[in-house]
Amino acid sequence: MEIACLVWARVLLNLVYQFIEKDIDLHGPLPFCIPQMHFVEAALAIEEVKDGKEARTFLLEEVIGESEGRFRKYLNNVSPVPLPLSCKEDMERGHFLAFSQHVQYFKTQKMAFVSDYQGGKSLLTDPQVVTSEYIHLLGISL
Repeated sequence: MEIACLVWARVLLNLVYQFIEKDIDLHGPLPFCIPQMHFVEAALAIEEVKDGKEARTFLLEEVIGESEGRFRKYLNNVSPVPLPLSCKEDMERGHFLAFSQHVQYFKTQKMAFVSDYQGGKSLLTDPQVVTSEYIHLLGISL
């Protein structure tokens, strides 16, 4: 399930960047910088087994390295308000990610948004995706 959340969270965040690009094309450049963030790459690895043993499956995720700074939680599942963060740049990222939730909710017609943003300066991990009970009507399963 975690890999599905990463895939959907990546799609939903990309939807936000497309929304912003379209607005810039229509109205010109913004008077501030947009944080460039993305979710870690991930893959499933299945152990090769011999002698009839059961294969183990592992989730592999991109490492959030030292260049990303300390791990931070920008938004949790309880509130759309960014958590208190220690520096101005982190607060700006938190506000951008809160904005992204609103865009996702609007662009998916109230069907989905990422509710848990955490990670480094630009790399995010371990998202939660909140969906409407009606999303299955679109043939989508999470």
